[in-house]
Amino acid sequence: LWKCVADVTIPNTDDGGWNTDYFNVNDAKTYRFVTYFKRSTMDGNNMFGIFSNGEVHAVNLNGTDNSLPYFISLYDPPLIDRWYMAIGYVHNKDTTRTTSLGGVYDMVTGQKVANCTDFKWKPGTTQAKQRAYYYRCTTAGSTQYFWGPRVELCDGSEAPLEQLLSGVASDYQIVQMASDSIITPQEKIGVVSRWCEIVNDSNRISVLPTGP
Repeated sequence: LWKCVADVTIPNTDDGGWNTDYFNVNDAKTYRFVTYFKRSTMDGNNMFGIFSNGEVHAVNLNGTDNSLPYFISLYDPPLIDRWYMAIGYVHNKDTTRTTSLGGVYDMVTGQKVANCTDFKWKPGTTQAKQRAYYYRCTTAGSTQYFWGPRVELCDGSEAPLEQLLSGVASDYQIVQMASDSIITPQEKIGVVSRWCEIVNDSNRISVLPTGP
C-alpha cells in the first residue's frame, strides 16, 4: 500500500507515486498494466502510464509516436474514499487495433467509469517501466492511496478481469504485505479472499504468511 500525502512545498507538481525499475518486454507481444487507487480528496490528479527504452516511449494506436504515454492523465475519480482500478494495454508493434481496451473500474460496482488510452510498442523496444503519480495538488495534506501494481503478458494466462475486480491479492502480493508483519485494513479484503480460495481448493497445499 502506497500512501501519498501532498506537502505542496512546490504546488502543482509531484505529490507521490513511483517509477518502477525497467523490466524486459517483447515488442511482438501485448502487456496489461494495472494499479488500484483511492483518493481522499478531489485535490490533485491521477497519472498512470509507462516509460520504455524504445526510440520513443510508445506509439499511439493511430501510428503516431508518443513521448509521454499515459493510460490516464490528469484524471479525477467520480467519488472520494472509494477504490478504483486502472487498466492500460500496450499492444504488440504490429497490431491493427484502433480502439482502446483499457479503462477505470469502480471496485464496488464493477462498472467501467472511464476509458483508458492504449498504445503499441515502438519496434525495437526491449524494456519498459510502469509509472503512477499523484500530481498537481494545491492543498497540503491531500491524500491518495495506491495498491497492487502489476504487469501481465496477455497470452491467455493473465488473470481474468473478474479476478482483478474482486481485489483478490496474488500470492506474491500477500508475501509482500506480510513482510512487514502488518496487514492494513485496505489489504485485509484481498488477503481474506485469497485465503478463502486456497482453503476451498482441496488439492491445494500452501503456507501463507501471517500478520497481526
